[in-house]
Amino acid sequence: EQPELHHIYGGLVDITARKQAEAALAAHLQFLQLLLDTIPNPIFFKDSQGAYLGCNKAFENLKKFLAEVNAEMSTRFEQAAERQGNKITVIIVKT
Repeated sequence: EQPELHHIYGGLVDITARKQAEAALAAHLQFLQLLLDTIPNPIFFKDSQGAYLGCNKAFENLKKFLAEVNAEMSTRFEQAAERQGNKITVIIVKT
């Protein structure tokens, strides 16, 4: 047999101000991104560990372009290596 329920407790919290603040913050962040995207120079920002946190459209376009160039150069290198019987030595020096 189940015990009888005698009382129910509850509460209400008005979160209107919080929701308004969240909406205002989202609108502000959207404005800042739009502002960054109108700058023609590539801009990016990272956290203290070096992970990307964000960038503008110019930086996105630059990364895309560099990836395409890198892919094209890799293909050309592979083709040249095949023509030379894979007898190409590559030395990479980082400064």
